[in-house]
Amino acid sequence: MAGKGQFRGFKVQDSHGAWRSITGLRPAIRDIFHPDYGDSEDLRGAGKKRARGQCVLPTPRATRKMRRSDRKCFGVMQKHGKRAHADTEKLVNHCIVNRKRPDVLLRELISNRPMLETFDACAVDVLSEIVARHWHPVAAELPIFDERARVATRADLVVFDETERKIVAVELTFGWESICYEGLPGAPPLKSPLQCVPNTAIQRKLIQAFMAAEILRICHRPPSGVVCPVVLRVCPNRGQVILYGRAKWWSRPEIREAVYSAFVRRDGEVH
Repeated sequence: MAGKGQFRGFKVQDSHGAWRSITGLRPAIRDIFHPDYGDSEDLRGAGKKRARGQCVLPTPRATRKMRRSDRKCFGVMQKHGKRAHADTEKLVNHCIVNRKRPDVLLRELISNRPMLETFDACAVDVLSEIVARHWHPVAAELPIFDERARVATRADLVVFDETERKIVAVELTFGWESICYEGLPGAPPLKSPLQCVPNTAIQRKLIQAFMAAEILRICHRPPSGVVCPVVLRVCPNRGQVILYGRAKWWSRPEIREAVYSAFVRRDGEVH
């Protein structure tokens, strides 16, 4: 599967061997659940119109001023997110390819400051969280595709939880510091079947994590038959890591099925 950017879709080979252009997961979520509202992370600058209940993010200059001096992050906003994702992938793949435990790699980085400073601080935060939660890395930026739902994406991080003995699909997000991420009073609702859920950045990420877990469960069939979705949010300026492990609607099978069915019913191909 070859990706062409998060908003330009993916080239995938279906079960008949034919190559098709398929929508990426994020634009599919936008088209299904919030077509009338832009992503709040795209609303920047005083001159841009805000959707009700959303906020305008600070400028890159203001973002740099807010960052703790002891944290070395590369770039701001989308550029920082891309670098943090890339560095996380490097660290995780280093563990997998070299069969090295994450705690061993983390100690090596901490003891070698020149090497540590070549990685974005947020990527190191993710590695620290992997160690703290006793997660065993399975894959990073794993391309996945569901032919029935006609959607493709890259799973940010797939791990095995050694404590709970289960596979976890981890959706990573970098760059959010304020309450804006979880939404402000008066945020508009998402579309059916999530009309009771506010259109906020965390809720969109929870949908993304749920679908990544569903695609892994349906298409890769882990031995346990279960893949647990979580969102791991890393705040670059202050180094805080927050785990979102449960959305209210995840516990309702009829809504889970309706959310998945919404992807199946739509026109998912890129023309």
